[in-house]
Amino acid sequence: MILTETGIGVTITNAAEEITAKLSRHIPGNLVVLEHWRAGNGADHDRLAQVRAPNGRSARWRAIWPIPPANPRYEAHRDWMHAYGHTLLTARQNT
Repeated sequence: MILTETGIGVTITNAAEEITAKLSRHIPGNLVVLEHWRAGNGADHDRLAQVRAPNGRSARWRAIWPIPPANPRYEAHRDWMHAYGHTLLTARQNT
């Protein structure tokens, strides 16, 4: 599930625990929640972060894209973005 930060209402960052807890109750299985920020406000491109808040507890974020080339997982994240990420974000922006 990709949640896009729009700047309207409460931020995903501030509501991450509640959002992930509610989604986990209604969507069975392994749920992956990605927080998406659109390009702008000083950022040249869209950003994605994985949000984890087990059982509604404190949220933790892991950068998915972009990440620095020095990151040991850089190639895997880059390949995922090329294979899936850009398509998902394009579809997201068209809804």
